[in-house]
Amino acid sequence: MAGADAFFLAILHGFTPEMYMLITKAAGIACSFADIAFILLLLKTAHALKLRENPAAPPPKRRLCALYVFAALTPTLALPISSDAFVIWQSLVLGIPYLLLAHTVVTEFPTLLRHMREKIRSN
Repeated sequence: MAGADAFFLAILHGFTPEMYMLITKAAGIACSFADIAFILLLLKTAHALKLRENPAAPPPKRRLCALYVFAALTPTLALPISSDAFVIWQSLVLGIPYLLLAHTVVTEFPTLLRHMREKIRSN
């Protein structure tokens, strides 16, 4: 265990607050874009499944618009702001798309469930 302790202590001594913020911002941007891509895929999939049942089903315009707004806001995580302000801003930029995800799962659950049942029965 002494080898691992020495390794992590060496990393700790070279890890500055500026480096921490840089890594945190890069990780926040990458995670935000990955989350947005996942939510967009879910929205598009749910809409495609709805179109099978009802060809006149309207697209989820408000949710897509909100998602695109937060995709546009994601690069602002790289702005030079204080660490306290960054935590709040990151929570908003990353948190609100998760609310969209939760809303989509709840509202589209019956459609997704019917599709999963069809897939299970066809296999």
